[in-house]
Amino acid sequence: MAQNTNYIWYQYADGILVIQMQPPTNIGGQEFVFKVANRFGSEAPFLTKSTASGYGAGQSGITVFNSGQGTLNIRLNAVDFSGRDPINYATWTNRQDSGQQTPVTRGFLTLRL
Repeated sequence: MAQNTNYIWYQYADGILVIQMQPPTNIGGQEFVFKVANRFGSEAPFLTKSTASGYGAGQSGITVFNSGQGTLNIRLNAVDFSGRDPINYATWTNRQDSGQQTPVTRGFLTLRL
């Protein structure tokens, strides 16, 4: 079952959103996708970050910070929310495995000015 998570983010901020598995879980070698949309069930999220493998790992927005404890760092840039209204947006993180998606987190990101 997905962990419920809520975040507060400032519209013109660059930074790192940290996701910590509860309980701590080894996530070595796994692929993750983080999405932000206007609402849950949206077929077209406006922001998608994923883990990258091989050369240049982390360029896609998610870096596994501590695989033994299950810590992910998600890089959010000011441009990701440029022009967006300061409201609540639906967020979710899934583990990808051979076309299957396992929910890891689900919640809201409150965007503030």
